[in-house]
Amino acid sequence: IAFYGYDHTGTPDLYVVSIDGRSERRLTDTPEYWEILPQWSPDGARLYYTAGESMTAMDIWSIGVAS
Repeated sequence: IAFYGYDHTGTPDLYVVSIDGRSERRLTDTPEYWEILPQWSPDGARLYYTAGESMTAMDIWSIGVAS
């Protein structure tokens, strides 16, 4: 499961967690960027997401997600 969440830095980061909720892992740690709306690639190897310095200036990015 991929999601975005806040850790009190003011901007969201990306996380993945196993379906049973036991192995949560933070994928990004960039307080200067908003990272939201993760979507899995068809093969499950990458996440595509929206990121930028503000909610009005965003691009599409991707990150590899090794098991």
